[in-house]
Amino acid sequence: LMVIAVRLFDLPFFLRAYRNHRGDFLVGLITFLSTILLPLQFAVFIGIAANLLLQLRVASRLRITELLPVTGGRYRESELNPHHSTSSTEQFSPLPIRVIQIDGNLFFALRDELDETLLTLAQNPHTQVVIFRLRNTLSIDISVVESLAAFVKQMHARNRYVIFCGLSPHLYQPLSKDPRFVPSCPHFPTLLRREGALLSSLTEALHY
Repeated sequence: LMVIAVRLFDLPFFLRAYRNHRGDFLVGLITFLSTILLPLQFAVFIGIAANLLLQLRVASRLRITELLPVTGGRYRESELNPHHSTSSTEQFSPLPIRVIQIDGNLFFALRDELDETLLTLAQNPHTQVVIFRLRNTLSIDISVVESLAAFVKQMHARNRYVIFCGLSPHLYQPLSKDPRFVPSCPHFPTLLRREGALLSSLTEALHY
């Protein structure tokens, strides 16, 4: 086992991982120590389990940013953190059109954090249109769909609008068959497919 452990230990690799990828470094260190202290089959399982836990930790992070317009038709990203919002109207964004970008796949573990963001958007008296850009989202589970559908209903009840743009065909098909995502206005679509050109569906959403 000591021979196997020594062969596994690549010092330059570990130093690079320590400097640039602390999570991967920790997984490698756990696997290395397990190989020394435990039977090989257990060390392999522990290494696999540590790597899976790392991937779950990364996947469970919800990254939501607001795209703010700048000159030349460009946008800059601003981190949107619902934990920093307050109920005071003066603290709400005055923009009538909010462009919210959500990165990563959406599943039940992220629902509570997403709900906080949706609540903040719904409570803002200045917000008339919310455009969600989901170009980097490949899957949405049913619990998150329920949250999004409830948000759409809440916004429609206040004569406000919601658009989901940048949808992959995998997302567009099931959502387009859900009656809760039917546009409240025939000339104001709720769902826009992802197009080839960057920001094309977002530009189309802003056109409406």
